Amino acid sequence: MSETIFQLVDLVRQNTLKFAESLDPSLLDTVPPGFNNSIRWNLGHILLVQENLTIGLAGLPTSLPESYREFFGNGTKPADWTDTPPSPETLLAQLKEQPARLRAALAGRLGQQTVKPFHGLERVGDLISFSLYHEGMHQGAVKALQKAASTARDRS
Repeated sequence: MSETIFQLVDLVRQNTLKFAESLDPSLLDTVPPGFNNSIRWNLGHILLVQENLTIGLAGLPTSLPESYREFFGNGTKPADWTDTPPSPETLLAQLKEQPARLRAALAGRLGQQTVKPFHGLERVGDLISFSLYHEGMHQGAVKALQKAASTARDRS
């Protein structure tokens, strides 16, 4: 299972990156009516949550700046940002390197107990699996934001 889960991490992330890199950069910070967050927020949220669910709950030190929680944590939104968030280029670079870093840190630890349960999940491998579900949900949000932002722009 260990190689398969990391292949899935790579596949899901490649899909996220392929779509994100194809987007019109002018849409990355648009928050269309009916939405609370932007595409940039969703990309940062994917990065942060996967880091915290996998490496963090495995009890290992994470490599993301603490400020990412203020920008991309649950319940945050761009309207509340008081500082400059990481650039889209920085987020894309971090999203690209994260799967290899997860593999290096967590290969051989998939059955390891997490430092605390998350929604009843107590093993590192289970949290990696959950993080893929989470990323897929946010891929859908990014696609919806892109469509809504493009529609709003075209109507202007």
